[in-house]
Amino acid sequence: MAEKVEKTKEQKIKSEITKLKKIYKQIDKDRMILAVKLIENAAFMTVTLQDLQEQILSEGSIITGTNGNGFETTQENPAQKAYNAMMQRYTPCIKQLTDMLPSSKASEAKKAGDALKEFISAGKPKGRGTQ
Repeated sequence: MAEKVEKTKEQKIKSEITKLKKIYKQIDKDRMILAVKLIENAAFMTVTLQDLQEQILSEGSIITGTNGNGFETTQENPAQKAYNAMMQRYTPCIKQLTDMLPSSKASEAKKAGDALKEFISAGKPKGRGTQ
């Protein structure tokens, strides 16, 4: 039986770039010049986020360690911090790419986003006096 060979990070990024280029192939040529760097960054962030997610799942979001004085401490996993920070940059990157799509595709994405906002706001109480 053949062993499963793990892809390198570079191979995973190249694979993700290929996937994203297929999705965004409808972008006109002028915009595609700009989109290529966004696609490369989005691919890198996607793979890195997956790696961080695996690390957080195996180690947990809170880790324990020993400080310089020999006392046991608990703290947020540095991978969790990195994941949260990268997620904050990943979302606008994907939004920028989506905004570059032709208007029909972009309007479909906008409608989906509007529906999600409406769903979320429906669960919020109206006014300050409600509990």
